[in-house]
Amino acid sequence: MSEQETNGEAAVTEEKPARAVLFELENVALAGRRIAYEILDKLFEDKGAKLTPALFSRFCLDTAPAQFIPKLLEVLDKSKSSPEKLLASFTEQRWKVLGSTKAQASPVLRDLLKSLADRGALLGALTEITDGDPAKRLGKMGLSAPALTVLPVPTDEKTVPTADAWLKLAKTLSASSSACIAIVTSAASAKAAISAGMRCVVVTDEFTAFQDFGGADYVAETLDADTVTGILELLDSTV
Repeated sequence: MSEQETNGEAAVTEEKPARAVLFELENVALAGRRIAYEILDKLFEDKGAKLTPALFSRFCLDTAPAQFIPKLLEVLDKSKSSPEKLLASFTEQRWKVLGSTKAQASPVLRDLLKSLADRGALLGALTEITDGDPAKRLGKMGLSAPALTVLPVPTDEKTVPTADAWLKLAKTLSASSSACIAIVTSAASAKAAISAGMRCVVVTDEFTAFQDFGGADYVAETLDADTVTGILELLDSTV
């Protein structure tokens, strides 16, 4: 045995920190904003008012329903309607749709999560639904495998998700923020993830495509094969 092997027991290879990929469950997996818009549109149509995509983008993107519903009633000249009743109807219908077997995650996302798991990445998601069985919900969405940690976040904050929410999810996974990639869908969420020290991939939707995503590592209009390739390349370069 050489002196180097005896004294050093061979050089110890420093392990890289665990890498993690985090994402907004409803908005990334289920087109959550489109679901919310369609429910609100029907509720206001029943009141004789018209909710436009522009109004939805202005008031509803990152603000809690308890805050944006009274504002919409005011703007649409329906202030005499009860915001509490409208909020209850919206919440009930939204959760019903999001929890149904029809709310299936796209095959592209499922394949992405499998590829990430095969590379040893930890997986986590933030969800606005704070009750029920997360594992059961993921099963209905087709995301029961690979292992995915889901962290419920409150919806009574002004902006969701916050930097604290991203950091809490990273801590739950025992991953440092610098080793995390957050997949987001809005400028506010991107800013929160970047403020938390994470790398950031943006997948816009029809309501957020016009926003400024300065500071993000990658911006795409849809989660497709090219976006998946970009995310995997970003993961491979993350230490």
